[in-house]
Amino acid sequence: MRRLVSVFWLALSVLTAPVQAQSATSEQIVWQLKNPFRYFKDPEQTARHARAVKSLGLDDAATPITAAERALAKDTDGRGWASAAYAKVEDEACWYDHALNQQADRDCGAYVLPKSHAVLVQSPITNGPCTWSIDGQTIASLDCRKLTEIQIPYPTGAAVTLTVSGNVVATLPVKVVDLLVVGLGDSFGSGEGNPDKPVSFMRGRTVDYSGSEYPRDEFAGFPQRDGLPLNADERNPAFARQGAGWVHRNCHRSLYSHQLRAALHLAVADPKQQQSVTFVGLACTGATILDLFNVYTGRIEPAVASDPAHAKRAYGISALSTLSHALCKSGKAELAGKNYNVDDRLENGGREIKLFNCPPADRLRNVDLLLLSIGGNDVGFSGLVANASLDDAYLGMAKLFGESPKIKPAIATSYLARLPGRYAALAEAIKDVTGIAETWRVVLTAYPKMGFDHEGNACRAGNAGMDLTRAWRMNTASIRATEIFMEDEFIPVMRKAASDAGWTLATAHRDKLFDGHGICAIAESEAETGAANNKKLPRHATGSTRRSQWTPYRPAEFRPYLSTQRWFRTPNDAFLAAHYHGGEKTILRGGRLLQLTSWSAYSGAFHPNAEGHAAIADGVVSTIKDRPLAAASP
Repeated sequence: MRRLVSVFWLALSVLTAPVQAQSATSEQIVWQLKNPFRYFKDPEQTARHARAVKSLGLDDAATPITAAERALAKDTDGRGWASAAYAKVEDEACWYDHALNQQADRDCGAYVLPKSHAVLVQSPITNGPCTWSIDGQTIASLDCRKLTEIQIPYPTGAAVTLTVSGNVVATLPVKVVDLLVVGLGDSFGSGEGNPDKPVSFMRGRTVDYSGSEYPRDEFAGFPQRDGLPLNADERNPAFARQGAGWVHRNCHRSLYSHQLRAALHLAVADPKQQQSVTFVGLACTGATILDLFNVYTGRIEPAVASDPAHAKRAYGISALSTLSHALCKSGKAELAGKNYNVDDRLENGGREIKLFNCPPADRLRNVDLLLLSIGGNDVGFSGLVANASLDDAYLGMAKLFGESPKIKPAIATSYLARLPGRYAALAEAIKDVTGIAETWRVVLTAYPKMGFDHEGNACRAGNAGMDLTRAWRMNTASIRATEIFMEDEFIPVMRKAASDAGWTLATAHRDKLFDGHGICAIAESEAETGAANNKKLPRHATGSTRRSQWTPYRPAEFRPYLSTQRWFRTPNDAFLAAHYHGGEKTILRGGRLLQLTSWSAYSGAFHPNAEGHAAIADGVVSTIKDRPLAAASP
């Protein structure tokens, strides 16, 4: 009898004892980041890319970023996805200006080193109300299966407790991994040629560039920006207001940049959405290695009324010093005494070149991954391109991309001697500024192959895709010589510099992915569609007011982000996408013709398009996929 009573009380004690907290199973507590890519202020923009990646099939596994870009291009009918995102990104004015950085009331590190991350929690197997607890705070939920937002401290993390009907059901430790990714370099890193908000055109109105000085049959009937009166050109104050939109205007920095796309993919590729990425992009079109040490302002372009604040940031310090400020506690960055121009390795003349630096004790955090695209402008790459794509009659007259168009491979070869010293100085500076100890975390990206058609042949002579002016004309022999120089001379120098510095060199895109996607590539399906192949710029019959007089298609039909066989911007493509009209004066010998030619060049001709940047990003990500990126994070 006493034994039965003992069993009864034992059973009763088990039934009435408080429920002990247990480690949560994968079904009890599920969590995900509200916004894994913190550079986007709007979580929906991140979610849009996550959905695109999630929808991919097995055939897309090797190149998911390229496949996602194609899907987004189709989803937007070729108009592009970035126009909905570029106005709301994270960017701090005090990074660019030392005086602002010194102000005590500015928290310049709030973005680079977040205090917490917004996390969404749920319990899929718990039907009904529950309470979530973290660090003494509780949040009630009427339906535990629905997502509830909580804040998880960073970098410490916290225990999340689930309580149902007053009983603690489970506890789960949640710690967010946050990668700090930095983009640095030139136009191939900035996303040149791919404005976040491309220019749109009217169906009937045109621009007449002839004025009273030039023949109308050559300079009239060009596409006109939306919302402008007939023949309003760059001299009309309203013209600039209808320009393209950029994340950073003077640097032509774009969300389509392969550096951003690689960073974004690291955030959205995690099916659990539990890895966060903090991105800082500082690449600027036209930059050389030397420019990373100097106050380099990019290309001055008239502002657009709709430009967000970050699009108009003015560099008061160099890109490397800007990065120092971004990584440092407010007011702690200081001009260091180190001279990076030892033995004139950056430039001749003996000038001392110094940077702002951050004492290690005041550095907010180290950089997990630095994506670098630099070196091409140091050997006059844009001059090589101009030499291969300008008609001989204009080689001595046009100065495109700020570089002499007479640079041939033999001249570029002599410039190669600059590179080892410049790369070595940059390697030292990156170590000093970023605190990167494992140098493989710096990824130097090789430039993709460009001068080929869809069959892998060098581009044929002619002006297909560049009939904007008669100054453009492909030269097959020069194209072939330039590509040989890049493969046999320039890329080996990049490889040696990366090896000496301990950097990772990303070449997968160059070695394979760009095959069949050069600037002259046209798929059979595009051959008969003027708006896709864009071999001829749409022009309006002079003097006609009929919309049907546009040939070969109406400019409003052009889709700058349509998926195409070529992964580079032709002069026609660039002119219609970015429509740059800068402050360059008409040139005495050439006038409007060379002004229009230079505008198409500065619009981003001969740079990868969005699909090309996505392919480069795939090459970068595949190169680092097995590396422990999170190890450097706090």
